[in-house]
Amino acid sequence: MNRVVFVVCVVLAGVAGFLAGRASVDDAKARGDSRPDFAGGRTERRLVELPADEVAVLRDKAGKYDDRMRRQLEDRKRASRTLEELDLPGPGETPEGTLPPGTRRPDGTIVGGAT
Repeated sequence: MNRVVFVVCVVLAGVAGFLAGRASVDDAKARGDSRPDFAGGRTERRLVELPADEVAVLRDKAGKYDDRMRRQLEDRKRASRTLEELDLPGPGETPEGTLPPGTRRPDGTIVGGAT
């Protein structure tokens, strides 16, 4: 009987808290939302005027990052093609095929992680 009373009290307290929160002022700060865009508000936008030399520096930096990313993607593609060409066996596999769990590999380890 005590468990039932406890559960009913917890549910009633939750409902009362929910209703009290809904009855409060409908303001984002009253609900505890610190971000103005959380409640659907708009953020303030401002135009910023930069000197031409700063704009040029920022564009150069952006271009360098684009070039760097392009080189990294090319390196990644080249490495994946090399791995496909090598066709190395994965963990737990031999050139002949997959080993069943519990068998020993040629290097002495056991398939499945047992020692």
